Amino acid sequence: MSSEHYLKLVFDNKIDFNRIEIFYRKYKSIFDPIIQNDKQKIILYKENETYIFCICLTRCLTEEELQKILPYLKTNFKEAMAKISQKCKNEKHFKEIWPEISQEVNKYFHKKWLDKKIKNGWQYGTLPDLMQKKHPLILPWENLPSQYKDIDEDLGIFFENLFKSMGLIIIQK
Repeated sequence: MSSEHYLKLVFDNKIDFNRIEIFYRKYKSIFDPIIQNDKQKIILYKENETYIFCICLTRCLTEEELQKILPYLKTNFKEAMAKISQKCKNEKHFKEIWPEISQEVNKYFHKKWLDKKIKNGWQYGTLPDLMQKKHPLILPWENLPSQYKDIDEDLGIFFENLFKSMGLIIIQK
């Protein structure tokens, strides 16, 4: 589990991002020392019919810090605020879910390759043979030797860096 933490603000209605920025600036003295990454300090995403703002922190807020910000939130967002919470224990971060994502991506591309080969008349063969259209990887994913199921760690690092540079973060619930 990652050491990252979040303060989540969940709204039933769409909220202007500027209002969240104002809230953040008002309590800058609380957030700045524990902000995780200035580039992606506030993340907005929509889940079902709710709007969620996450403020990325290096630790959870203390009870005292929460008590300082709650009155402001209740007063200024009462028309839309559904709930306030800190990081859920079951959240996983990109580094933790990359092996699972990579496995699914590899399965998808193998199936696509396999379907194309079979459509073009290829069959399983112990050795590759272009003339007879045989290949040792004309197998279902489950039957492939493990070295052909390897996870491409470089691709995971690429995506993680790409998302970070865009100020995005992936969280699995």
